[in-house]
Amino acid sequence: ARKPLEEGLRLTRIDQPVLRIVMLSALSYVAGDEGHLKEAESLAREARGVVEKFKLQEVPQSTVANIALGRALAKRSKLAEAQVELENGIQVRQRLTDLNPWPTIIGLLTLSDVELARGDRSGARKVLAEARAILQSYPDAGIFPELLERQERKLRVRKPREGQLGAELTERE
Repeated sequence: ARKPLEEGLRLTRIDQPVLRIVMLSALSYVAGDEGHLKEAESLAREARGVVEKFKLQEVPQSTVANIALGRALAKRSKLAEAQVELENGIQVRQRLTDLNPWPTIIGLLTLSDVELARGDRSGARKVLAEARAILQSYPDAGIFPELLERQERKLRVRKPREGQLGAELTERE
């Protein structure tokens, strides 16, 4: 996936900022999946820079930069910053239902990971329910149903409780 995206990025012109944002964001996804976390963040920040340079914050397609940056930050355990980016990108996309759903799904799956890592199991569950609702409209959603199932399994795994098991109860307990 990397080679065609790099070629596409190379071919984009300065007067094609939205296409450049999409290419940079997709390359960020690939770099993150390949384990190149600093590169993923750098590419996503470059996409964000294009959004800002051309003042495209109000263009719905520019939200892929937020989602790519949030995903890259999440992979680097920068959870608070990741959550802000993801929520900002997802919020705009959810208001405009005729946008491509896949970046929204990627954002929701990543946000569920962030919520779970931050200890908000309820928030993670809610986000996954939103992803499932979107996927129900797409019977041929590729790998996304499997990714959703994987996230839901993670959520079902119970964390061991802190403290000692089998310890005597105190009078207050």
